[in-house]
Amino acid sequence: MSFRGLAAAGSLELRYLRWSRARVAVEAVALAAILVVFAENLSWAVDRGAPLAAIGERWAYRLGLAKPPFPNLVEIPAGFFQMGSDKGNFSKPVHRVTFAQSFSLAATEITFREWDACVADGGCDYRPPDQGWGRATRPVINVSWQDVQVYIAWLSRRMGKVCRLPSEAEWEYAARAGTTIDYARSASNGRWAAEQTAPVGEFPANAWGVQDMHGNVWEWVEDCWHTRYEGAPDNGRAWRDEGDGNCSIRVLRGGSWDDDRDNARPVDRVRSDPYSRATLFGFRVVCVAHP
Repeated sequence: MSFRGLAAAGSLELRYLRWSRARVAVEAVALAAILVVFAENLSWAVDRGAPLAAIGERWAYRLGLAKPPFPNLVEIPAGFFQMGSDKGNFSKPVHRVTFAQSFSLAATEITFREWDACVADGGCDYRPPDQGWGRATRPVINVSWQDVQVYIAWLSRRMGKVCRLPSEAEWEYAARAGTTIDYARSASNGRWAAEQTAPVGEFPANAWGVQDMHGNVWEWVEDCWHTRYEGAPDNGRAWRDEGDGNCSIRVLRGGSWDDDRDNARPVDRVRSDPYSRATLFGFRVVCVAHP
């Protein structure tokens, strides 16, 4: 005879039996939900090549238990400078650029830690490889100009600011930091030179608090490619498709860990397809308050 048969209608035993069955059903549903969530998170990590630890970071952001790391911004003062050089193939002619207002620039290149936070927070799907050099405070590499736009959109939402790539003029102005010499700070990557990237901030800042402008990674800027500066804006804005501008090619500045000093001057510029990813390519951002 079953336990149910022994229990009289309305008895304590029958009520316990019903409660037990209900509990089993609730536990089964809860277990199924947990398995679904676990499977989704595991799939998320595998699809992006992320370690399991990233799942915890993902939920910490979702639940508001932690905030993503944001770039440290330094204020670049208003002023003017002579942009370009008569010595370079693509940096002529020298012309005056005036900045009527200050702007906030990332003190260093964006790091893997900062990019990985975008992935964990759901803003970025692409998790760039680090070549086995390490992540954390090394500059993020293997990112295209188009990849960067996704990160910047997430950063703008998260910081409540308008973030973007610096213009060529902003980048060179900040790299020079009020000087007219080739290097406002050392262009050497020290023990990392010709081997791999260096952790950001390893070398002293220039007079305006900006680091890693010479070497480490070529940095994407906002501008479209122009072979010469004739007709370039004189107010520091990005130069897009005016004149001979080619927006199917974008500009990078600053030299990389694989370049010598002669390619890491403030005036040096190279170009690449906006979809190109390379171990030499990284970026930093400008962020300003909403107008």
